[in-house]
Amino acid sequence: MPLYRYFCAACRSQFEIRHSYTAPITQCQGCESDQIERLLDMPVPHLNRLKTPHKGVGEEVRNAIEEAKDGLEVQKEELRKKNQ
Repeated sequence: MPLYRYFCAACRSQFEIRHSYTAPITQCQGCESDQIERLLDMPVPHLNRLKTPHKGVGEEVRNAIEEAKDGLEVQKEELRKKNQ
C-alpha cells in the first residue's frame, strides 16, 4: 500500500499513513479533527535523481528495485504484526 502524508490544520501536525487509494483517511491521528488535507509527494526515484550525480540507466533501475524490495519488506512485516 502506498504511504500518504497528511497535514492537520487544527493541531498543525503532519503524519504519514499507509492505506489504499480508495480508503482515504478522514481524521487526524493526533487530535481526531476532520480538518486534514493530503500533502503531495514527489516519487522517491525522482528525489534520488536530484540528490545524486548522473548514473547509468542500469544502475538507476537496480537502485529502484532495491528500494521497492525494502518497501515490500516493511509492508510484509507490518502485515505479519497485524495478523498475529
